[in-house]
Amino acid sequence: MILMRKAIASLLTLLALACTSTGTAPADDQARASVTIASIHPSAGDPVNGSSVLEAQIDYSITGFNAGSEYYLAPLFDSTEGPGNTFNEYERLTDGIKITASSGSLHLRYPIAREWRNPKLAKPVRVRFFVMVRTGAHKTRVIGTSEIVQFGSSNLA
Repeated sequence: MILMRKAIASLLTLLALACTSTGTAPADDQARASVTIASIHPSAGDPVNGSSVLEAQIDYSITGFNAGSEYYLAPLFDSTEGPGNTFNEYERLTDGIKITASSGSLHLRYPIAREWRNPKLAKPVRVRFFVMVRTGAHKTRVIGTSEIVQFGSSNLA
């Protein structure tokens, strides 16, 4: 009888461990996103400054979408640190817009004052929109990027 109780207790413990969630979404290696700027204001080529606010409608579609993963949309600006380097002034990934469906259209309103004050901001100002998936604590993977929008003249320094 005692042996049977120990066996049942062990089985229940294993079952409880199997059902326990770690709170971490699986790494989403298969997801890919298409990201399109449906509209943006100011328009490409228009001048911007420290008081400018970007208003954009972004269409996206994620193939391999996993409802258990965390996806975010964020604007990133070209940096003076060289080709391919981008940044924004979000303090954390969750400051971006959380994506909760495999496809849709999102409205973003983004003041660029903090980027404008940052000496890393390349000029002319160039922005694109990234869809990212959280892959771990403080880790993300870019799964899609929009086209680049350049504001102002290419002759600006």
